Amino acid sequence: MLTKKRIALAVFLVSGGYAIYLFREILNQSRDAAANATLLTAVVAVAAGALVIWQIDLLQKQTQLDAIIRLDQEWRSNDMLTKRK
Repeated sequence: MLTKKRIALAVFLVSGGYAIYLFREILNQSRDAAANATLLTAVVAVAAGALVIWQIDLLQKQTQLDAIIRLDQEWRSNDMLTKRK
């Protein structure tokens, strides 16, 4: 099953591979303004992919921690304490 993290990782890997391909092509050619702009665009795309993956990972951790905190609060509530007695 595809998760958001796997999709983001796939996008990152594809954009990273494309950036490497573009970088190798640019190194084999003379550098003009268009080549520099293409290289800059590829680097920004890879950086954006890395940022997306990092944000997804942080969001998953935050959601898990929030669920644990809410369940702990419910477990320690007065209503649950009386029910467990």
